[in-house]
Amino acid sequence: MKVRRKSVPVLTHCSRPASVQYRGAPTVEMRRNPSGGDPFPDSRFDLLTRFTDPDAYVPILEKHPELRICLAHFGGAGDWDSFLKHPWNSDTDGSRQSWLTKILNLIRSGRYPNLWTDIAFTLFADDEYTYLLKALLSDDRIQARTLFGSDFYVVSSAMLEERRRAVHVRAVLGEEVFWRIAETNPAAFLGEA
Repeated sequence: MKVRRKSVPVLTHCSRPASVQYRGAPTVEMRRNPSGGDPFPDSRFDLLTRFTDPDAYVPILEKHPELRICLAHFGGAGDWDSFLKHPWNSDTDGSRQSWLTKILNLIRSGRYPNLWTDIAFTLFADDEYTYLLKALLSDDRIQARTLFGSDFYVVSSAMLEERRRAVHVRAVLGEEVFWRIAETNPAAFLGEA
């Protein structure tokens, strides 16, 4: 019997480990570099950070170019803050780049046409991030691969509730851009467009 391929998109956590973490003990396989088999000498936190770093997804994207994958949280609020406070330049060691920068570079490269990101929870952390998002979405390559998300079950603990933040995002981005990331792009990501 022939196995039929599914076209299932993947949404994966892509911000530094904080409140969401792997609950079990890392296995021996998890502690080995999949590229060469060498052991990772890191602490549990460093190991989890290694797995959620945007760079960790490059081998997957290269091996499975048809896979639709969304790196959720666009690097996370801490990396958005780092991006604003510590401008990155091309001479900086990649390990020191903000994850926001890494995701931007992966999307802008054009090498991964099925790579997406979302703004879930990140925009709920600070009003200022909405203005940064507007600037980032002026690049059509970024706008075409960004999804609106709220992490509604988490934002109840945020300072601004979901509806208020969504209205703020709509007002700053404008209706056309907002509906692209909230409706058009998600339909494409889910394979409905």
